[in-house]
Amino acid sequence: SSPASIGIFLTIINGKGFKKFNWQKGFLFITSLFLFIFTLSDTFLCLSKIGKSLDASIKWGRLSYATFPISAQRATTLSNLFLEKFRRTGEKDCLEKAKGFGERAIDLEEKNYIHYMNMGTVYLYLNDIKSALTSFKKSISLCSQCPKPYVYAGELAFRNGMEMEAMRIVERGLSLEKILLSANNNEVIDLIELYRLKILILKKLGMNKEIEKVIKDAVALGEIIKSKGLIHRRTSTGRRVFEVIEELKNYM
Repeated sequence: SSPASIGIFLTIINGKGFKKFNWQKGFLFITSLFLFIFTLSDTFLCLSKIGKSLDASIKWGRLSYATFPISAQRATTLSNLFLEKFRRTGEKDCLEKAKGFGERAIDLEEKNYIHYMNMGTVYLYLNDIKSALTSFKKSISLCSQCPKPYVYAGELAFRNGMEMEAMRIVERGLSLEKILLSANNNEVIDLIELYRLKILILKKLGMNKEIEKVIKDAVALGEIIKSKGLIHRRTSTGRRVFEVIEELKNYM
């Protein structure tokens, strides 16, 4: 923790740590200073996020990353921060930085689905649909029981005229329903978005006879979600579960 690290740092610099550990003074000082800056930057990064100061978050995020440049998590955090700044300001330089840090995170930790989710979003803002879809599908392959990547990949495929590809993604995501419910996994709420997407795909393909059953299945899941006290939770698209269910009922 930050207080503990600061305590270690103060103990070392006034000489007590040298006697106890009998290490070389210069090496120990540099190590303790690194630890102090590392923890301090993380602390202020968290505080700036709470205070919703984007520029401060970026500043402390960069310092945090600089003290530990082999951290994929810190690279993705910076990528997200620069992407958010691009959303707010439209500064293209921020988008390039978001891409750079996102790629760095994947280089450092290529088996973490979160980094590919982030890169997929970055590619969307770069208007690189093919790379975005590839990133979301890679995320699915790395975390096949997480519904969020299915929502992103399915939505993207559908919005770009790939209805059959979207349907394959959606069906695969919906197959997780029993697994998520039995595991009491709150991420099951994202399946409501997949049901919504399936209905849109069926309408686009002219398969209207199948829509009523899909709606009934979605509403039934909605009742289970409600019983779990999750009906007001937001899905990965930012909408509340009950809002999506009300939209689905309008298709009946």
